[in-house]
This record gives sequence, C-alpha cells and structure tokens, in this order.
Amino acid sequence: MKLKHLVIMCFVGTATLMAAPVSNDQTVMIDRSDSNPEVLDAYMELKDALVATDHEAAQTAAKTLKKIALKAKQTAIAEQAGKVAAASTIKEQRELFETISEAILELCQTEGTETTVYHQYCPMAFGNKGASWLSYSKEIRNPYFGNMMLKCGMVKAEIK
Repeated sequence: MKLKHLVIMCFVGTATLMAAPVSNDQTVMIDRSDSNPEVLDAYMELKDALVATDHEAAQTAAKTLKKIALKAKQTAIAEQAGKVAAASTIKEQRELFETISEAILELCQTEGTETTVYHQYCPMAFGNKGASWLSYSKEIRNPYFGNMMLKCGMVKAEIK
C-alpha cells in the first residue's frame, strides 16, 4: 500500500485500512515466563485516556503507571510516566507517550505478555514521522490524534 493511499484512508477513517492486509505484518512469539502484566495494564489505561483526549485521566493514569513501573523496577518507564503526569497539555502528553510506547514494546518483546498485544503504528503522527503504540485490541484507536483521526493507523505485529 502506498503512503499516499494510506494518508487518504486515514483522513476518511474507513474500515478499509483495518481490513487491508499489511505486507509487513509479523507474529512475534515470546516466552511468557517473565511478564509485567501490571505495567502493561497501566500503560493501556494511559493509552485509552489519550485516545479519549482526556488530559486529567491521562495524568491520573500516568501517575499509576509511574508507581507500578517503579515497583517493577522499570525506571525508564516510570521516569517518562512522571513527565506525562506533569505535562500541562494533552499535546505534550502525547509527545511523551511515544517514548513510553517504545519502552513498553521492547518490554513485551523481551519479557513476553500474558495476553495477545497488538503493535500498532500511525505514519502521520508527529508531522509524518510516525509513532507506535500497543493495544489489547486489533481495532485501531489512535492515541496520538484521538477523535481527530481515531482510526488512522495499522497493526504492525501481534505479540503473543
């Protein structure tokens, strides 16, 4: 799929993007013996608050993620979550969320998950730089744009 076509589909928010096969889909099989389910659950709460464009809920979720990440000895995630909690705008929270998403993705790939997680990607985030996030659902709900472009994105991988 050419980027030009992808951009058009993102703007109209069609279900075609979700149904279209993605050539770089991959399934990543991971040993589940060493997972961090509480960290992942707290991350998902933060992601959902950003999808809803709810600044206060994102602050609360980020504080929870920080606390849980510290307990799990995930200091880099905790530090970024603290920054999200302190951010004064939803835009700033979304920018900081990208770093957390990359760290959580790495955590899931190296330590595994107890449930299926979908690595999702929006090529238009941050001025077409693109950004990833994780979701428990295959359905795209974009935390970087919220309701402005809720369905913009694609599933890049399924982590089991």
